[in-house]
Amino acid sequence: SALAWGGVCAMALYFNQLGPTSVMVMLATAGIAAGGIVALAPAAWVGGVFLFALLLPIVPFAYFSGQSSERAAALLVTAFLLFMLFMWRRLHIEYWRALAVRAELVLAKEAAEAANLAKGQFIANVSHELRTPLTAIIGALGLVETALPENTTPQTMKLVEMASQNGKQLSTLINDILDFERLNVGGMLFNCRPIALMSSIRNALELNFPYAERYRVALVLENALPEEIRVIADGQRLLQVMANLLSNAAKHSRAGENIYISLQNMNGSVRVEIRDRGAGIPDAFREHVFQKFAQADSSSTKNDSGTGLGLAISKAIIEGMGGTIGFDSIEGQGATFYFELPLAQPS
Repeated sequence: SALAWGGVCAMALYFNQLGPTSVMVMLATAGIAAGGIVALAPAAWVGGVFLFALLLPIVPFAYFSGQSSERAAALLVTAFLLFMLFMWRRLHIEYWRALAVRAELVLAKEAAEAANLAKGQFIANVSHELRTPLTAIIGALGLVETALPENTTPQTMKLVEMASQNGKQLSTLINDILDFERLNVGGMLFNCRPIALMSSIRNALELNFPYAERYRVALVLENALPEEIRVIADGQRLLQVMANLLSNAAKHSRAGENIYISLQNMNGSVRVEIRDRGAGIPDAFREHVFQKFAQADSSSTKNDSGTGLGLAISKAIIEGMGGTIGFDSIEGQGATFYFELPLAQPS
């Protein structure tokens, strides 16, 4: 097809006796055609054959026509041919090199995704296998704590209490890892339905009272909403979010301080705020607050920095229930974490 096109251009020059202008038009046409050769088979000789077949019928005719203008055009065509061969070579190399790099990137991405999936499955399996015996150990330690005789030495009681607390902390870590892996693979299910918000909030405060007492801080319900207010949420997941936010507030509060819980009826939603008067969130850390494994300076958290997954899990849970979550903080003056959940329709 290239040879036929070159022959047509040569015949046009012969029959119409057109000058260099038509040759320039022909050159532009040849350039457009030559621009497509990089899409041909990845063989170095294909582009050269294409260009020679396209321009060979034209150059001899123009050069031997006897007219200076046509000879000049022939020299121009020859220069164009050499330039196109040079440029084609570079385009050919860069094009196929880019294709090879792209193929390598696709393979690397697929391998990374497969490895990440295998890693997540492995972590989930190990965490699940650890949780069953750990639950039994924590239960046994709880029974030991309640059944210790009166003459038990303080050192023994302290060791049993330490083992129980460490077991509970390890259980929390395993549960966080399992929840995080479920979120990664989209395996966390939500049973969202209308629930009584105040009942859930009071339940969360009661469940987390011992944890706050451990840090010598008080949980204060600053203002409440009517009992009939209902939101669309998963009750168990809501308790999990409240536990994460309340435990963070307790860890970052000074002993003797209060943690204030307040509720506001917004336009079509309810906002729950948890405010502490701790050290606040450093400005450099604000954009990382809800990222996985993100932790600020642990020196202000009473040597209990946690897993760094709580806020990331809380954000995923709230958004999975159709809500929003955020925070306000002034460094040195405390932080307020809040989330909003949609109100249930009266019907």
